[in-house]
Amino acid sequence: MSIAFLLWSIYFDMTNEQELKMGYRYYQYFVFVHLVLLGALGVFGASLKYLVGRFETPVPPVLSRVICISLAIFLAAMCVIGRLIADEESQTRNYLRVVIRWNIVVAVLLVAGSIIANDWSAFRLLLTVFGLLAIPVVVGIVTWLKHENYPEWRGN
Repeated sequence: MSIAFLLWSIYFDMTNEQELKMGYRYYQYFVFVHLVLLGALGVFGASLKYLVGRFETPVPPVLSRVICISLAIFLAAMCVIGRLIADEESQTRNYLRVVIRWNIVVAVLLVAGSIIANDWSAFRLLLTVFGLLAIPVVVGIVTWLKHENYPEWRGN
């Protein structure tokens, strides 16, 4: 449930009340990237179904790779969506720049984790995924609050 909240937070914090850049091409990219994003979420959800009730047993290496790579694809799609958003306000521009960078870092760590995660229990795998997904959420909140409360940092 907490992983679902983090995915929800990443998506809606980056897209909430934001407009796309002008042009039909950006709209087409936006729709296509959402198909990729939904596919990655569907694969992740189907993988979670297997893990229900098996928290102490080792996760098959293929399944841990599928989980990590599907979330990495979700984060990569969010980076593309973030670039398609019109960032006219400095606060939005600063927020998107920082969160996109951290999404890329976490996506790379998830791919690396998919290679390392052999014989992990479901609990350990999901706890690791939760910790990694929390990074862009926390960084985004701190960036937003810093920008809101300290106007002298707005250029940074």
